[in-house]
Amino acid sequence: MTRPAVRYLRPPESLRAKATRDLDDVAGLDPAGIAAAEAVLEARTTHYPQAALTDVDILDRCLEKARAKIVERAGALANIARTANTMRCHGSTYGYPLVTKIAWSLYEYARKAVGSEEQLEVIEAHAKALRAVVGESLTGDGGPVGREVVDSLRQAVEGVPAERRRT
Repeated sequence: MTRPAVRYLRPPESLRAKATRDLDDVAGLDPAGIAAAEAVLEARTTHYPQAALTDVDILDRCLEKARAKIVERAGALANIARTANTMRCHGSTYGYPLVTKIAWSLYEYARKAVGSEEQLEVIEAHAKALRAVVGESLTGDGGPVGREVVDSLRQAVEGVPAERRRT
């Protein structure tokens, strides 16, 4: 006798209670809770550019370390990837999807890079692009300028491929 390839699970009824309002048996969220969350998000949005520029400062310091000491290069690249991942997660949330695109590219690149001088130049180009996008408040997709920035970074990544690090 063969087992079925798919097994369906019935969630416990307590999940339904957690996902619905008391008077509604259809999944939904409390409008007051949504409004409170939106207010917090709006308040944090005004502070995002400064936080993002602080992250770019971290990228710059890590680049300096990677260039100055070969023994610190792997750790610096890991910190660059980690910071880029944080920026990737926050960009779109606060109205900067272009930051998300650039930071995603940087994250993917830095986590594979071994840290050759050419690779560090590609990483630096990403950091400069992030600083420009946030500094100039290029919200949304950045329009034609944003597309040009993303395209030039893509070409840089393709021109200097990141080598997979040995782990």
